[in-house]
Amino acid sequence: MKKLILLCVVALSSVNSFAQLWDNSKPDKRVTFGVRAGANCSTWYLGYDDDGYFEAKAKWGLYGGVNVDFNIVKSFAIETGLFFSEKGCKGDNESWEWRYKEKQKYSYVQIPLFALYRLPLSEDFHMQVKAGGYIGLCCDHPERRRYYRDVDAGPVFGLGLSYRKIYLGAQYELGLMELDGYFESKNRNLTISVGYDF
Repeated sequence: MKKLILLCVVALSSVNSFAQLWDNSKPDKRVTFGVRAGANCSTWYLGYDDDGYFEAKAKWGLYGGVNVDFNIVKSFAIETGLFFSEKGCKGDNESWEWRYKEKQKYSYVQIPLFALYRLPLSEDFHMQVKAGGYIGLCCDHPERRRYYRDVDAGPVFGLGLSYRKIYLGAQYELGLMELDGYFESKNRNLTISVGYDF
């Protein structure tokens, strides 16, 4: 009997704790907009190992765009947007006769889709945890991308902190599309951004 009472107390405590972390009330605005700007640290995952023929290393690129949140309740939203994102890698390329530096840089117009959870830390501070996927279309000149796939897509996970309307966050993209037919390369990308929510 004592164990049953203890179990009920623990269950009620858990429900109460979850209620404090989840705000099911109506949001102030059903749709909100924001702007984001930052930098990518990207590289390629190489599925084909040719004895060190090409060693991919991280490179920096630009990132920016607008996001739209469809707020279901105060603690949960569906987020999407439209972004410009530079990805690629750099490294040493070794042929039969020489070795040289090489940089791969490709620009994408990208649309993400997230499930977004807002965790209230105080009246003004909120943590944002999000997970979803993205699809990107390469917008470089056709001559530059004729040997590479135009489309990139995969899952993406993010974590952010907002103070009133100011946002700071990071997200990681795990590209699943093979970009070429030789190295079996795939994008790996870490984004750090700041923003403002209207």
